[in-house]
Amino acid sequence: MTAGKKLYLVNGFLGSGKTTAITAAADLLMQQGINVGVVTNDQGHQLVDTSYLVSKNIPADQVVNGCFCCNYHDLVAAITRLQQTCSANTVFAESVGSCTDLVATIIKPMNAAGGGRDIVITVVADAVMLTSMLNASMLFDKTIVYIFQKQLEEADIILVTRKDLFSSEKLARLLQQVQDRYPGKFCMAAGPDPMNDRSGYSGIHEWLELLYMFPSAERNSLQVDYDLYAAGEAALAWFDLEIIVRSAANNADTLSYRLANKIFTELRHRKLQIGHLKCYLHHQSTPVKISFTNSTDTLCNVPASGDPCPSQKLLINARVETSPSMLSSIIWQALEEFQIENSCSIDFGPARSFKPGYPEPVHRIS
Repeated sequence: MTAGKKLYLVNGFLGSGKTTAITAAADLLMQQGINVGVVTNDQGHQLVDTSYLVSKNIPADQVVNGCFCCNYHDLVAAITRLQQTCSANTVFAESVGSCTDLVATIIKPMNAAGGGRDIVITVVADAVMLTSMLNASMLFDKTIVYIFQKQLEEADIILVTRKDLFSSEKLARLLQQVQDRYPGKFCMAAGPDPMNDRSGYSGIHEWLELLYMFPSAERNSLQVDYDLYAAGEAALAWFDLEIIVRSAANNADTLSYRLANKIFTELRHRKLQIGHLKCYLHHQSTPVKISFTNSTDTLCNVPASGDPCPSQKLLINARVETSPSMLSSIIWQALEEFQIENSCSIDFGPARSFKPGYPEPVHRIS
């Protein structure tokens, strides 16, 4: 990082709305003539979020096959590329949703290298999941809950998303509960807002103002039990696959929405806890991202067929609390059944299903 540059680390559990918030923030800053870049991150290497950001004309780079802390030099290189290629003086770095311990493994090493000034950690937290955690009623394994708790513990700012699901009174109680549990943190809310002409998302302007004005401060490294941390990551299975849906009826685009719904329905039917299920449709005109972030989500709306569409490319990212073999089996079975049920065919690209390995940071300064 060059002195004077802004680096906003955005952490938070899988499906919390990190990419949505970053996209809205980047759009707003770019409208003001500010050069912005985004670094995405995942344990896999086929990222829906990177494709989505690029489709929105937001400069993006990525760190793949492991979290930021285990790929520290790749993160620094990605930030440098964004600064050099698009003069990004504000960079959002979105860590994979199973990551924590950013102060010790990212901020302090950057400070030690002389380029870590103006770094702020925002932890994005889904209002429903946050409520469950605070009330000790989360359905995820306790090791996964441990990661979420550690993320919140090291936040500078806690950004509560999906506020539209709560009444103003219920949201106020939640924010106060968060403030009581995590004193000294800045806590605010954001969520969809159809009345917001600029982004369709409220709370982003206030978040950006807080980021820009955030006071510099010494941070303490977390006390992290890395065995628990590793167990939490290993409790989740990853599945990535890119496919092409082909339809003689020229409705491959509509079928892709239905396929996303089918995969989600199969996971929900088995009562598996979903970190996120994301599908990216490579529409020629307007690319689409479909996201399911927990088993209580509703099915996505399936649009009516428009122009003839004989084929549709679709990228699938699934992060679910189960074994890789189980997750892979469920999705492959859904794909096979879907072809029969809808008289279509699917071309399969390389698939990858795995559990994250033990976290081994490049640097850790306590």
